[in-house]
Amino acid sequence: KPTFTWTPTSGATSYNLQVSKSSTFSPLVINKTVTAPTYIHTLNLTAGTSYYWRVRVNGAFGPGMWSVTFSFTTP
Repeated sequence: KPTFTWTPTSGATSYNLQVSKSSTFSPLVINKTVTAPTYIHTLNLTAGTSYYWRVRVNGAFGPGMWSVTFSFTTP
């Protein structure tokens, strides 16, 4: 049950978080819109698997650019 955390952005109204087993983000394992700069996934991810994740901010001028891609491997 991973916790995703990122730096808050001034003026953000929400954030889009995407997680995938593929660096191309297709298909998505998690696709959430959250209001805080953190998200705690409620289900366990597959053990011994590499995942990729990215986030973008939403604000008064629409969605921003996707962040750099981060990765991790579950134990």
